[in-house]
Amino acid sequence: MLQEQVLQTIYQAIDEVNLLMAVDGQIPKGDTTVLLGNEAVVESLGLINLIVAVEQRVEIDFGQAVMLMQDDALTQPAGPLQTVGSLAAHIALLLNG
Repeated sequence: MLQEQVLQTIYQAIDEVNLLMAVDGQIPKGDTTVLLGNEAVVESLGLINLIVAVEQRVEIDFGQAVMLMQDDALTQPAGPLQTVGSLAAHIALLLNG
């Protein structure tokens, strides 16, 4: 399933970003990991780094560029960047065109 493949790509991006972070500030890998809001496990700069890493990994893994920082994605309370799982679902939709 495409969404599972995208999830694995996101996990690779998380690994890359976590290399730059202190151990206590690393992003846990899981589809329910919260990326935005009061329960977010990552601060804003870490989220931006993750988004850039995900965009790069998606292009490498799937040969297609995606733009994740459009359409007010950061301000929607239940938007595509809410959790790792919602991000994977959003990217899978973008890749299916």
